[in-house]
Amino acid sequence: LEKLNFRFYNGYRQDDPPLTIDGHITKHLVRFHNLLTLKIESIHIDVDDEDVRKLTGAMPKLASLLFSPTDDRPARATTQSLVHVARQCPCITRLSLRIDARNNTWRVPAGTEPNASLSNLELHDSPIIESIPVAFLLSAILSRPQINISSDRWELDPERARELRGYHKLWSRVQKLYPAMRAARSQELTR
Repeated sequence: LEKLNFRFYNGYRQDDPPLTIDGHITKHLVRFHNLLTLKIESIHIDVDDEDVRKLTGAMPKLASLLFSPTDDRPARATTQSLVHVARQCPCITRLSLRIDARNNTWRVPAGTEPNASLSNLELHDSPIIESIPVAFLLSAILSRPQINISSDRWELDPERARELRGYHKLWSRVQKLYPAMRAARSQELTR
C-alpha cells in the first residue's frame, strides 16, 4: 500500500460531537512502512510531537504527509514535529500540519543535515509569537521550504480574525528571514 487517504464527515446534525483522531491511531498506521502518501482531512487531528516522531520513523518513504484539520481547536504538535519529519522522511516533499510554534524549545540533534526534499510546508493557522527562532530552526532542518499559511478562518469573530492575521504576518516574516539564515548556515558549514 502506497497511498492512504482518510476523509471524514461529521454527521448530518449540527449537534453531533466533533470527530477527532488522536495519537492512538499512530499505533495502527505505523504498520504501513511503504506509504508514500498519508492524508487525513476534515477532522480534528490531535497528535503531539511523540506521535509524529513514531509515525514518521515508521514511514521513511513518505513523500506527502497531509494532516488537514477543519476546526479551530489548538494543536499539540510543536516545532519539534518539524524536526522529526525533516530528519526521518528524507523523500518528503509536502507536509501539511497545524503546529503550535509559540514555545521554541525544539532540539535539532547534532549532525542533522537539512532535508533537501521538503519544499511545500502547509501550516494552516499555526500560532506563532516569534519569527526569528522559528526561521533559525527551519534554516537548520530544511533546504528550500515554501511556507503556506491558510487564511480560511478569517471570517470568524473579529478578535480571532485579528489573531490569525498576526500569525500570518509572523509566518510571512519567517519566510523572508529564512534565505539569509540558510545562507549564513551554509557559510558556517563550509568553514
